[in-house]
Amino acid sequence: MRILIITAGSRGDVAPCTGLGRRLLDVGHQVAVAAHPSFEALVGGCGLDTGLCRETRRG
Repeated sequence: MRILIITAGSRGDVAPCTGLGRRLLDVGHQVAVAAHPSFEALVGGCGLDTGLCRETRRG
């Protein structure tokens, strides 16, 4: 199964999602985590694909 986990917030918000993603990866799923680009190393370090979110500003 292909799974995309979408998360926002601080490292404390993103880290639990990487743990969940890693467990899903370990049982055979394809997992990507969409998070702010500053968390790319955290997500990639867990062996997960990254789906980077870009900041948008509304005028």
